Amino acid sequence: MSTPVGALIQAFLADQLPVQRGLRPASVKAYRDGLRLFLVFLARDLSCRLTQISCETFTLDCVLRFLQDLETTRHNHRRTRNHRLTILRAFFEFLARRCPECLAVAQQVAAIAVKRAPPPETFFLERDEVETLLRGLPSHGRHALRDRALFLALYNTGARVQEIADLRIEHLDLGPQPRVRPQVETPYRPAAGPARRADRASRRPARLSPHGRRTPARSGRRRQRDPRLARSRQSGDDQSLRGNHYAYERGGPALVRAAHDRRGFIPPNARLAR
Repeated sequence: MSTPVGALIQAFLADQLPVQRGLRPASVKAYRDGLRLFLVFLARDLSCRLTQISCETFTLDCVLRFLQDLETTRHNHRRTRNHRLTILRAFFEFLARRCPECLAVAQQVAAIAVKRAPPPETFFLERDEVETLLRGLPSHGRHALRDRALFLALYNTGARVQEIADLRIEHLDLGPQPRVRPQVETPYRPAAGPARRADRASRRPARLSPHGRRTPARSGRRRQRDPRLARSRQSGDDQSLRGNHYAYERGGPALVRAAHDRRGFIPPNARLAR
């Protein structure tokens, strides 16, 4: 003998939704109203009483006819039709847990497509409208301060009405507020680009080399040195110059004089011959 439908619906509304899923009473009432419409439609469509409905009555054809009746007879919107379908999906899933023989029908109901519907238009109040609303609140009376505090809490926190209704005194922190160090805004200074660095370099005075020559000012980059020149300075060996005639062609008279200098002095602007 199959489980009575009344016992299944009572367990679904009294235990599954509020206890197992933790839905609010308003949501449980919405599920109850959706199931009531479905049961009334089945009794009218099958020409039977509500007490004669059994689990074998729940078929895919009955569900499809019910959804079609919502749009044609009751002229419900697609969003309402999708909401009723969500209720039926949850009920048939619960029905399959309790009655495994109804699993095939539950799978068929779960496969019913949801119709596309445009999102509902969002309405909101502007700041001047909210200020007008707050100025219109009564300033005298028993609940004047309470009503003003509720409106300000809704406006400043963006909470839902049910969340404010469930608010309790133990949820509030009425202790001293922590001291927060104020943030100091510093002006934004963009980083110097290539053009700005070149302009700064052009304004610097020219420097003089040890031989009296003018050398250009640095443009922000470190001047690269010849590694062969560094090795020649460290070792003091002037044999790497490979002849004064090559040194004269590549480095000039200054490098020729450095080649004859036993101290190994090499001017900073001299070039090595290969």
